[in-house]
Amino acid sequence: MFLPRRCCSHAGKARLVAEPAGVLSQVVPRVRQTFERFDAPSAAAAADARLEHFKAAVWPRLQEACAGGGVLLFVPQYFDFVRLRNFLKAEEADFLAVSEYTPYSQVTRARSLFFQRRTPLLLYTERAHFYHRYRIRGIRDAVFYALPEHAHFYSELLNLSEGAAAAAAPGPAPEAAAAEAAAGAQGSVAALFCRYDALALARVVGAARARKMLAAESGTFLFVNQ
Repeated sequence: MFLPRRCCSHAGKARLVAEPAGVLSQVVPRVRQTFERFDAPSAAAAADARLEHFKAAVWPRLQEACAGGGVLLFVPQYFDFVRLRNFLKAEEADFLAVSEYTPYSQVTRARSLFFQRRTPLLLYTERAHFYHRYRIRGIRDAVFYALPEHAHFYSELLNLSEGAAAAAAPGPAPEAAAAEAAAGAQGSVAALFCRYDALALARVVGAARARKMLAAESGTFLFVNQ
């Protein structure tokens, strides 16, 4: 009751709560989008828990996916980028990395080798995309180590994938294209999140979905856009 009795200004008496709708509807290719929730005991321990989950649950699958090439590993934070780069080097993985500090000549080389399938895995930071908006060609599968701070980057990167190019190009009848998409020909997406990613999750999947995903007993959620 302090505001109405003591304050002459109405500022601060009302609060506007935004309910983001998410960006899933902006994804063009028909890809399997899997969101994986992991447990973190605290916000301070979330980075370590994320890395351990990646090593135990994601990296074994990623190694199989890398056999066909075209795997994009998106990392929002530079700190996580350094930890992942060191981990991949220790695993002797065949990969290239593009960050906001990578010289342009090395970026051009990495993009070309990735598109030509001469390197199967590309490690890519959000700030590099924010400042340069590189058009990464040759994406077949994408892994979001964490959800982007700018939600539209999620749909923007997926719309650069080979599935989006196939959907835009003239081709077979819609029925045949739908059958090919259902067979998984257009790749897949995996995104990691925990309860401390609630705001970023809401911006990507929508506030209503985010609340259900954070409260559900299951930790895996699958979306396929129509």
